[in-house]
Amino acid sequence: MPPAKPAARSECVCSFGATRVGSMLERVRLHVTTDRFLAGRRGDKIWEAACDYAALALTRLAARLPGWVLEEWICATAGAGSVAAVVASSPGGPAHRSAGGRR
Repeated sequence: MPPAKPAARSECVCSFGATRVGSMLERVRLHVTTDRFLAGRRGDKIWEAACDYAALALTRLAARLPGWVLEEWICATAGAGSVAAVVASSPGGPAHRSAGGRR
C-alpha cells in the first residue's frame, strides 16, 4: 500500500457535514444536546453537566461572532473572503500578534 498523499494546500481537508460556520456550530449543538439527553437517560450526571457546559460555550461563541462570520464558508478555498484569511489579517490575528507582541 503506497503512503498517504499529503493534502494539497488548496483543498479543504475537513468535513463536518456543514459548509458554513453557523451551520457547523448548529450541528455541534445538536450533537451535544443529543449526548445530554442520552446522559440523562442513563443517569450520568457528570456527562450531562459537561454537555450543558459545552452547549453554553457554543452559545457564547456564536453570540460573540459577527453575523457575517456565521455565514462564511468553513473551507478557505470555498470563497475569496474566507474566515481564515480575515482572522489572519485582523488586528488580533496571528500575523499581528507575532509582529506586535502579546495580546
